Amino acid sequence: MKKILFGLITACLLTGTFTACNSKLDVEPTDSIDASTALTTSADVEAALIGCYAGIQNAEAYGGYIQLMSDLLADNGDISFVGTFIPPNQIVRKQILRDNGFVEAIWVNAYNVINRTNTVLANLDKLDTPAKQARVEGEAKFIRSLLYFDLVRLYARAWNDGNPTTNPGVPLVLTLLQLLQPRAK
Repeated sequence: MKKILFGLITACLLTGTFTACNSKLDVEPTDSIDASTALTTSADVEAALIGCYAGIQNAEAYGGYIQLMSDLLADNGDISFVGTFIPPNQIVRKQILRDNGFVEAIWVNAYNVINRTNTVLANLDKLDTPAKQARVEGEAKFIRSLLYFDLVRLYARAWNDGNPTTNPGVPLVLTLLQLLQPRAK
């Protein structure tokens, strides 16, 4: 009986030490960080610029959709879409419905990357040297202007369609915005 009691007490003590809180398990999540602490160093701003480049290599940007949509809209006879996938078919027929997934993907991704570049541009003062500031500013403005060029090319009205001074282009966002999460489908 004495051995059993001693064994139970030992087991309880050992179990208590193994189940105690361990601070190594209290880890902050790395998939999202607070906006006030996100860009505090020069390296953070340069990493955010790399995120801009990552955004334009997506399939929804220069990884495919922008080129495909441009070719299908141009319809110069060199390419034709004979598949059954509905979004490209609408683009070829120039009867694009408002729920076209290609159009939405390009638009949402472009403005997401534009917002990233605006974030980088808003934090240029955190860079170490004037040379870095000039380089990062130039790269961010180039990415933003490239996306605006293609957005206007794809979605704006033609310059000779009606009055050229009042034809709408695309919304020009030059400051940082808090974007909403994409809607669930």
